[in-house]
Amino acid sequence: MSRSRFPHLRRAITAALGVALVVGTAACGDSTSPTPSATRRPADARLPTHDQLLDVFGEDVERNIFYVPMAERRAELERIPWVEHATVMRLLPNHLRVSIVERTPVAFVRDGSRIGLVDANGVLLGMPPGAKGDAHYSFPVVTGIVASDPLSTRAARMKIFEQFTTALEGGGDKALDGISEVDLSNPEDLKALISTDSSDILVHFGEDHFLERYQKFEEHLPEWRTLYPKLASVDMRYDTQAVLE
Repeated sequence: MSRSRFPHLRRAITAALGVALVVGTAACGDSTSPTPSATRRPADARLPTHDQLLDVFGEDVERNIFYVPMAERRAELERIPWVEHATVMRLLPNHLRVSIVERTPVAFVRDGSRIGLVDANGVLLGMPPGAKGDAHYSFPVVTGIVASDPLSTRAARMKIFEQFTTALEGGGDKALDGISEVDLSNPEDLKALISTDSSDILVHFGEDHFLERYQKFEEHLPEWRTLYPKLASVDMRYDTQAVLE
């Protein structure tokens, strides 16, 4: 199908890159051109793009609505990386209603020199234009999340990240503001790069007691700075001592 033959479909998709998309099809026994309508997406929504939706629904224009493979279309939508869940319904006589729930990124992810985004389930997402400067994306960079790992592995590591950030948020005082990077490569030893007034310090938090260990680190940091002006790393995994480097 040539996309230029159906400008009305492009207009419909342009207006509906988010919450609710209504695509026109041909009703049973009706050969007239469809007149699609749509509900506009929220202003801060990101994807899917025009072309991605055209690729999914383009061949359904003027098709009998009862012949549109609903489950197949839903599956195609959910293969778009930013789509977490999709619902496709028939609206008689000649429309499809598509509802899309977009994935929500929770961190930047660094893999080598590349920066992307990742959601709470470990799904890797492309970086929308201007995302790094977007106020919606004020969160740390995580490492140890790579595309070659199974999704189950990435999901488990992001669960640890969620536990860590939730614990620090519970401590108040904007504890997370100083966390610039979180290393999830070892699930038994979460490491975080904490920005201080004079330098960044790598802190080993282990796999639990995150807030307690952060508070101890913060409490003793001035003393440690006095003793070790070039302090670069602190291991907080032990109950009775901290290992300084």
